[in-house]
Amino acid sequence: MKDCVPRRRPLQFGAKLPHLGRGKISTKIVLPHSFGSGEEASFFNFLASFESAIDFERPLLFGDVIRRRIWVAGVAISVYSHGMNFLSHAIPYLDCPAMAVATGVPDWLSVVDRKIRARSRQAKPFMDAADPELREIARGVIQHHEDDRWFHGTEAFVSTNLEFAIQLRDRLPGDAGFRPTFVGHILIEMLLDGIWIKSSPSLAARYYEAISEVGAETIQRCVNQLTGKPTSGLVPVIERFAEIRFLYDYLEPESLLFRLNQVMNRVGLEPLPSSLLGWLPEAEKLVESRRYQLLAGFDVAFFAEKQE
Repeated sequence: MKDCVPRRRPLQFGAKLPHLGRGKISTKIVLPHSFGSGEEASFFNFLASFESAIDFERPLLFGDVIRRRIWVAGVAISVYSHGMNFLSHAIPYLDCPAMAVATGVPDWLSVVDRKIRARSRQAKPFMDAADPELREIARGVIQHHEDDRWFHGTEAFVSTNLEFAIQLRDRLPGDAGFRPTFVGHILIEMLLDGIWIKSSPSLAARYYEAISEVGAETIQRCVNQLTGKPTSGLVPVIERFAEIRFLYDYLEPESLLFRLNQVMNRVGLEPLPSSLLGWLPEAEKLVESRRYQLLAGFDVAFFAEKQE
């Protein structure tokens, strides 16, 4: 098994601010005015560079804690812990199947048991393990967190999330709270995966083949060693994930809305109405127009080579 070199380039977005310590972030920052030109980017530059009091492994980004909320131009920008979706995480590493598949481990664990988390600091001691499968699984877990960090810090992500939140607020009367921002956040990630599948179908096929090649049992064995908290629940989750192949549901508005509402149900939010079906293709066009800006932390030339 060959070692994989991440196909990405460094991304800097904003200066680091001092860590304030656990529990010292205000639960609400109220900005009483509407932003002028360029001010949204300046604010989110600040947000993306702010050290998290929740997770010491990365900056405060959209999503760390649902209870925290920031109001921007009348829209509640709440934070929710989520990053790239499965396929976009894995594409740069598909030549190394175990590493590619392992980029999905933190998200699978959130389904299995939220008390078990695959953190970078847990995986780092195994980066040079003699076991090649364990080594690549560890590197995939670390890459997941590193890629989430820069992904949420891109200007394209924060501006698109804000645009979606405002558009959704207008399409969901009376809903200026958490839901529009939450939906905009996860929708960007789902649409990115769907766009990759449409433009390069072989990438999704290779990803699912990688899961089969590595095997759910192997993934679970390595993850149990990384976390130190054994679970038998990872195998059925991964096998079900590979069986239903829900990433293909992101290709059509109806099935995409169905998957979005599954997430709404899981986090206890009201389902989204069918009236959004006409808007989803517009949202997809916007994400597609910013695809490479959203993936600015990767080697863009490498992604361009993946086009069929």
